[in-house]
Amino acid sequence: MRTIGKIATTTLAAIAAPCLAGPGAPPTDTAVPVTAIHHQDPVTVNGAPARFSTTRTDTLVYDNSSGPFLTNTANPVLGMDSALFYPGPGAGGNFTVDAVGVAYSLINGATPVDFDMLVTFYDAWDNATTPVPSAQLPLSAPVSVRIGFTAPTQGPGIYTSNLVSLTNLPGGGILFPDNNWAFTIQFVQPNTTTPLAVGTYTIAYANSNPNTDSPVGEGPNVGSSQYFFWRDANLNNVIDAAELRTFAVNSNTASQGNFYLKLQADRSVSTCQVDINHDGQVNVADFLAFLSAFAAGCP
Repeated sequence: MRTIGKIATTTLAAIAAPCLAGPGAPPTDTAVPVTAIHHQDPVTVNGAPARFSTTRTDTLVYDNSSGPFLTNTANPVLGMDSALFYPGPGAGGNFTVDAVGVAYSLINGATPVDFDMLVTFYDAWDNATTPVPSAQLPLSAPVSVRIGFTAPTQGPGIYTSNLVSLTNLPGGGILFPDNNWAFTIQFVQPNTTTPLAVGTYTIAYANSNPNTDSPVGEGPNVGSSQYFFWRDANLNNVIDAAELRTFAVNSNTASQGNFYLKLQADRSVSTCQVDINHDGQVNVADFLAFLSAFAAGCP
């Protein structure tokens, strides 16, 4: 993951600053390489037949879908990762995500069954609180996306999907008000919230070898993320501050992997140069956005 220095925001939404809870390094989880890569598209999204994005004017605002791929040797049915839109075309946020691409890993020895992935997006996180995701996105409904899959048929490995359209959701997708956000992934029985130990999240590295200690080039291709994540280790269905984790790959005790995720949004830029936040209006919000960016300076 990229080291984030200054983060310029263009909205007034509150941001919870990430700070490691407690002394010392977070506990480590062991990640293992996955070589079998399959493709499987979901059949439903929030209970409706899945549709796939065909919009050519949209932009990938977050993309962590490049290999090499790994999975956690633990069996976490609920995990959480932090994320930022900066740097990239999504910097600043304040747009509606209208398509999502996901992946999951089929655990060795698991009996393939139909299941749902619950992907829930949050506007902020605070490492020192429980639960860690401290605020759901305030301007969208719903913030959880239920993605239904049929039982995988190609054996263990990772399964990636095409970009799935979210335009049938209220508001045409999910509104992200700023740079900072987080998401949880949970595997459940179809149309329920009952945890299911069939899949686990896929960990992706963008541009480097996960077996090295160098963070250069690691992290999402578009956007960025901190080097830590969280796993519901005590299985109480809550992401606790004490469940902060890093990945260990072979001898590397602080690897830089992120959860696989792709987000797409319409980032058509206004022809009006003073519409700084690109909401189609010129008002005091644009002036405040300018002040915020000016105070933050260049990264």
